[in-house]
Amino acid sequence: EWNSNPQDTALLYNTWSDDFETLFRIGSRIYLNAFEGRDGASCKALFSWIAKYESLGRNYAEQSEFLLHQRLLSQTISKVVDNISDMAKVERLLYNVGQRHVEYLPRGLPTRYWNVIQ
Repeated sequence: EWNSNPQDTALLYNTWSDDFETLFRIGSRIYLNAFEGRDGASCKALFSWIAKYESLGRNYAEQSEFLLHQRLLSQTISKVVDNISDMAKVERLLYNVGQRHVEYLPRGLPTRYWNVIQ
């Protein structure tokens, strides 16, 4: 369990940017690292739209689905940073995000996905 302290909170507040371009780069980089990393194929398999675009020879990172996901991820991170001094609020926020995403995962999720999700 992590509890914020004044120094960590100040560091987060002082170094985090809500600038659109910064958030765009952060969200994109996180997803690209997941999709192109060691477990990239397993991670991509969780997003059916990626296979669709790859089969058409199109760059999935330029498509609206990718842009939406990276924007939502960076907004979620931003909300966590904004509320880092209230861990109960952060916990509720992230719990709600998890609840929305549990429906996307197949029942009996194969172990090959575990590294991706952690």
